[in-house]
Amino acid sequence: QQLAQDVRYLQWKEAEAATESLLKSRESAVERYRYYRRLLGAGHEYVKEIAEFSLGRQELTEENFDEVYAELVGQYAQESARMEYPSLTVIDEGRLYLNPNEYAELGDLLPLARDYQSLAFALREIAPSMALIPDFPINLHYLGLGGMIVFGGTALTSNMQTAADIFDHLASRAAQDASIAAKTASYERRADEWMFQSNLAARELVQIGRQIISSLIREQITRLEYENLKAQIEQAEELKQFLEAKLTGEAFYNWMQGELSKLYYEYYKFAFDIARRAEQTMKHELMRPELDELAFIKFNYWDGGRKGLLSGEALHLDLKRMEMAYHDHNKREYELTKHVSLRQLNPSALLGLKATGACEVTLPEWLFDLDGPGHYMRRIKNVSVSIPSVTGPYTSVNCTLSLLRSTIRKSALLADGKYGRQGREDGRFVDYYGTIESVVTSSGNNDSGMF
Repeated sequence: QQLAQDVRYLQWKEAEAATESLLKSRESAVERYRYYRRLLGAGHEYVKEIAEFSLGRQELTEENFDEVYAELVGQYAQESARMEYPSLTVIDEGRLYLNPNEYAELGDLLPLARDYQSLAFALREIAPSMALIPDFPINLHYLGLGGMIVFGGTALTSNMQTAADIFDHLASRAAQDASIAAKTASYERRADEWMFQSNLAARELVQIGRQIISSLIREQITRLEYENLKAQIEQAEELKQFLEAKLTGEAFYNWMQGELSKLYYEYYKFAFDIARRAEQTMKHELMRPELDELAFIKFNYWDGGRKGLLSGEALHLDLKRMEMAYHDHNKREYELTKHVSLRQLNPSALLGLKATGACEVTLPEWLFDLDGPGHYMRRIKNVSVSIPSVTGPYTSVNCTLSLLRSTIRKSALLADGKYGRQGREDGRFVDYYGTIESVVTSSGNNDSGMF
């Protein structure tokens, strides 16, 4: 959190530094604007007005944004005075785009000076050949003028030299006029460049002003983000202190996690033990050899690395599989009622009961074979006891009947041609020495000991 706060703070200061950099750029643009307007002879009062201003970082909100933004635009992005370019006639001569003075220099004056120089050169070249013409004296008396003149090669040569000098002077004058036109054209171009740079600086002032406004808005955004993050950190610290001070803190939840894990594991072991007992009960009740070979409830449900997650679901799935197997193999079996007389079966045991109040009786297999020979997997569903006696209406006849041991024949097959049990290791029989099960009679008349 401190690192994030430092980053926000640096972003805020970076935005302020960007604003200061834009102010320096604006000062450079103002200086160029002042420089070119001075060269063009424009006034300096307006430049002084836009150069002197103070940076104001006014608070911006949703309510005052339009008003403050308009004020910032008027202060920083106001349109600066620009100079109008003079009308200029451009002559597209050979795609050189010449102004009139440049065209006068190249198209009029320089060709004229060249022609004058060519004439002067021709006259000077011809003048020497005129000297070959002889001089002729001419008497003017015949014309009534009197006197005599000489006309011939000498006079012609002198006259042609004079004409050549005149053309040289005209060529020099045309060259001077061309030089003046070129100088004037260069000054016009320079003035246009100054006006262009001045107007460009004016537009740059507007652009930089807009950038300053954007930078000021960015400053406020980064400052508010910094203050917001700082407030969030303070609130988070207060919340942390509150959570650390309350009872349900980290240590409490760690303790609760450990206790819940142990409790969950104890519940799992309890459910697993019940499921194992249910499996054994099902197999004992159904007595199906094919079921004895199957293991519905396994030992790999609990994953300690995953805190036993989904162990209950896996155990529940196998319980459903065991339930389906129970319904598939739960077939109706014979249900018989067998009446056994202790006096007929074991008279001595009856005498012992009368004498001592206790006796031990064994019901052999042949006793049941008398009613249903060949039956196997015989199991007791319930037992009722009748004790013939003469008692009063409010006298109880109490007797405790306990099952000490039992044996179940699993198969009707013969062993070495014999049906009876052949020793303790005979696989056709299963002995049970489990917990003693007892019933207690109350009436002594077909009493099962249950309500």
